[in-house]
Amino acid sequence: MTPRDWRAIAIGSAVVLPALLVMWGVRPYVNRLKGLQREVATQRDLVAREQALIHDRPAPDSTLKALQVHLSDMNERLFPGGDELGATAALATYVTQLARQHGVLVQQGETRPPGVAAGGGGLKTIEVGVRAAGDLEGVLEWLAALETGPRLVEVARLGIERAGGASSQRDPERETLAVGLVVRGYTAAGAQ
Repeated sequence: MTPRDWRAIAIGSAVVLPALLVMWGVRPYVNRLKGLQREVATQRDLVAREQALIHDRPAPDSTLKALQVHLSDMNERLFPGGDELGATAALATYVTQLARQHGVLVQQGETRPPGVAAGGGGLKTIEVGVRAAGDLEGVLEWLAALETGPRLVEVARLGIERAGGASSQRDPERETLAVGLVVRGYTAAGAQ
């Protein structure tokens, strides 16, 4: 080879080798570095959000107190009693008192055997069957009072019909209705 060929090879190598070094060495390194920078930025953002969540979470004591207040409110809505029989008596008394407050006369009441509440959770269902009589306004107010009252009850069954037979002396403004209903309440399963 002549010195001119050697010079051409040297100049070609001086041009090609840096291009190959950039293409196979520097460019993958820069791309990998940019990818790592994006990943670090994403992780920093996640850490910042997690720290914000930790900082903004309520203190365990306040959460526990709020839960205790909620549970005590719910326990106040359950019927007290040393056992299911006592709780059923408390339910019957509650239903009768509400009826009396709204001008509805309770004619007959019967208790039903207790059962386990559908949702479980340590609750037992107690039921009373009631036959009563009153005018439409009184019956509607009584049912509304049962629904919105301080105790947790539900009307499981309801039947309403005219009281008595056909009478010509009936006051059309104050017609008496016969009401039959089953009221379900709840008590703590382990109430003693």
